[in-house]
Amino acid sequence: MTSISADGSTQTIYVGNRFGGGISYSINDTSLRNPLTFPCQITNTNTGSTLKVLFVTNITLTETTHYFTASSSKIQFGSESLNSDGTIPVITIDGVTSYPGVFRNGTSGANGYANVSIYNLQVRTTGGSTVGSTGGWVAQAYFSKAAAGNSIVNCSSTGDIASSCGGIAGSFSASQAGGNLTIRGCWSTGNFNVNGAGGIVGIYAAQTNGTCTIDQCYSTGTIGTNSGGILANYGASGGTVEITNCFTLGQIGDNAGGIAGPNCGRGSGSSFTVSTCYSEGAIQGASAGGILGIQAGSYGGSATVTNSYSRGAISGTTAGGIFGENAAIGNISGNGSATCTNCYTSGANGAGSTGGIFAGFNSDTISQTGDNTNSYKTISASNNKSEANAGTSGWNTTNAQGKLNTANWVIPSGTNIPFKLKTFGFHPYSLNNIISNAFTLAYTHPTINAGDFSNTVGLISGISNFAILTATSIQLEFNNGRLIVPSSVAAGTYTLSMQCSLGSYVTLYFTVTLLVLPPTVSQLIPTTAIKYYAEGEKTELKTANALISDRVGNPNLRFSSQSDYIKYKMGLNTRS
Repeated sequence: MTSISADGSTQTIYVGNRFGGGISYSINDTSLRNPLTFPCQITNTNTGSTLKVLFVTNITLTETTHYFTASSSKIQFGSESLNSDGTIPVITIDGVTSYPGVFRNGTSGANGYANVSIYNLQVRTTGGSTVGSTGGWVAQAYFSKAAAGNSIVNCSSTGDIASSCGGIAGSFSASQAGGNLTIRGCWSTGNFNVNGAGGIVGIYAAQTNGTCTIDQCYSTGTIGTNSGGILANYGASGGTVEITNCFTLGQIGDNAGGIAGPNCGRGSGSSFTVSTCYSEGAIQGASAGGILGIQAGSYGGSATVTNSYSRGAISGTTAGGIFGENAAIGNISGNGSATCTNCYTSGANGAGSTGGIFAGFNSDTISQTGDNTNSYKTISASNNKSEANAGTSGWNTTNAQGKLNTANWVIPSGTNIPFKLKTFGFHPYSLNNIISNAFTLAYTHPTINAGDFSNTVGLISGISNFAILTATSIQLEFNNGRLIVPSSVAAGTYTLSMQCSLGSYVTLYFTVTLLVLPPTVSQLIPTTAIKYYAEGEKTELKTANALISDRVGNPNLRFSSQSDYIKYKMGLNTRS
């Protein structure tokens, strides 16, 4: 085991493979002269400043003990910036079964430390590696236990997710009073067609007075029984969970939820909120929900979903487009509470007490106060629209616009194309993508001129295939990020939205200010026309290039010199 102590105010720890050999480290330079053994403990000796642990090469971990432990507060694993070529460091887990996760900050028997962050890292798996019981590929179970100010930003995993585990963070994350964890811009592509897993976070997140915030995350795997596309079951059990700007693609199994699994917001003091999220997968499982699984907001707890949608067909018995079966169920000791507002579902209903919004209800509007006649359920549904409840199916942009808060969505051009999230992902034209645990989500392009093809910004490698969604003549070259602005585009300031299709999508916004300036000589007279002048064939100007004739507007005009022509075009003299 290696223990590394450094002063956060004056020192930085660098980790990587030295000359293709074992993993090494160095302080304040990238020589990597010191061998590193695991587990590796990192201690910040001056917690007035953050100690950075930066990965200067990709590394491979091959044992269950190969992980890093935060042994003090104010530690940052990974850089706020991407690599110079736009990539992020890769940590490969090779041939390890029951791997607990790359970073530890808290255990079942010990609290974590405050202000520990993980930035810009990707965890890949090879050789049949599996994640351990209750673990997460990036952060282990109990990460941020009873510790505030922790964050995981722009990290991803590719490995399959086991029962009770999470694709990014393990179970019991941010649990206990004082626990506070923000996960932003993370994603998983592994399968989790298992019992009780989460695409991003495992079971019992924010348990017992903890707080977990998940923003701008997604998963692509099949969502198994009792699982959740973003967060597994029993989220916010006596604590608080907020999920915003997230989506999932996988089909949804028994009791599961497209965003969060069963029993989220269950129990006294539990608060579970989902806003501006969506799920794409078919709601095939019995008692499942397109957003929340079975028994959300139950037994004295609360669950609220706003401004969200699901697209999958609702075919599972007693399934719902937003809430699964028995939402808000309670007992004499405590009513449950479930609220749904400004939501939309486009999937068709199947048989067996399915509901377009709430399982078991065929109405978009519900007002029910909990008592012993309705299993102590307090349910409120207002300003929602379900195609299934109306006996139809398929995305209808007009209906969606009437319910969803369109300020939070990108509405693509075309007919009945599903909305995309307006706030999502890091900006591909800025290497420095993390500021105070948030993304730089907007970018103002330098002022450019109509017809100017030369102003460019650097394109990050691997983030290409962007297309401008906004209806405009301004185009973007896929391979180099260069804006192409036809001279026909009027002067003004344009706000453009763009979308990337890599893996899923990143939607971003930037502004362009266009100025119309006096044309240059090269704009006025093509090279061929200038050549004719040089040869004394000025009478051929009107036919040397059709574009010149068009610009002159009068093919009968004659000029005695090139300067006369330029003056004419600049409006400095006239010619009869």
